[in-house]
Amino acid sequence: NLEGVFYLLAAKLQVACFHLFVPQDAIESARLYQIYELACSTIETAQRVEERQSWSKDAPIFVSKYLELSAFTILKITRCYLNQKLDVERGKRAYFFVINFERNGSVQAGDVATRAVGILTQLWASKKIFRRADGTFDSLSLRCGSRLAMSVGKQTFRPSIRHNLIEA
Repeated sequence: NLEGVFYLLAAKLQVACFHLFVPQDAIESARLYQIYELACSTIETAQRVEERQSWSKDAPIFVSKYLELSAFTILKITRCYLNQKLDVERGKRAYFFVINFERNGSVQAGDVATRAVGILTQLWASKKIFRRADGTFDSLSLRCGSRLAMSVGKQTFRPSIRHNLIEA
């Protein structure tokens, strides 16, 4: 059952994202690579489900949340020091599948899915998304832990970052 495999991978990714709560210099490169692979695999499994049954039209809302977590994880890791060793094209394909999944699941103009499409697209294109006020660049650290594993998405999506996209 591919849906079951998707849920299992999404659960593993949620647990794996807790590694992002440690300081950036304490995260092992091998662990980041595993998290990246898991995020890509989660999305690719959803893509196979979508091909079989047009899942984006009737999937439960938490499927979108899991896909967004996967996409944000890919974004964070492709923007870190490890990006030269990653299959960035694979991550990009997975990331843009999430955008299309959200677009296909939209039911009316301006709904959450439609807004997610625009924001996800802008986030991928932005060169400033993980730049701190002091000019340093840090795509891995999480400064917001109140959402547990979903803090990856919460921090990436937060309003102060979205406002910086206009200048990207």
